[in-house]
Amino acid sequence: MKQLLLLVALTGALLAQTLEGTWQGTGPLPEGTKIEFEVASIKPSPEGQPGNGGFNVTATELRSRNTSLADIITFTFEIHSTQLSGLPSWAETERYDIAARLPQGGEPSDAQIRTMLKDLLAEPIRPFLPHGEARDICVCD
Repeated sequence: MKQLLLLVALTGALLAQTLEGTWQGTGPLPEGTKIEFEVASIKPSPEGQPGNGGFNVTATELRSRNTSLADIITFTFEIHSTQLSGLPSWAETERYDIAARLPQGGEPSDAQIRTMLKDLLAEPIRPFLPHGEARDICVCD
């Protein structure tokens, strides 16, 4: 009975702190935190693996399953697929899994996550990124 009362008292105190705004949950990354993945891997997806890309971000990691290089680039650099030029055909068809541990101490913003992905992918994809050339693209309503 004493344990139950203690649990109820602790739960009530935690709730009161949360409602008063004094409970410190995970917030943004502190200023000065190095904006890079602690560790990251990019591996080919197993053949026939379900999933269609997309990024799942938690407080501790970023994961993406079955994602093409073209999808990774367009997400990371916030560009439309028509802005990519010269990608090999496998960049659309080959699929990859990404697992990356986020920096500790807070939750990175979307911009910080994109910065980490840019640094992870920088050299291998640089030739395929837009570089100031004018191109006509179709815009549909």
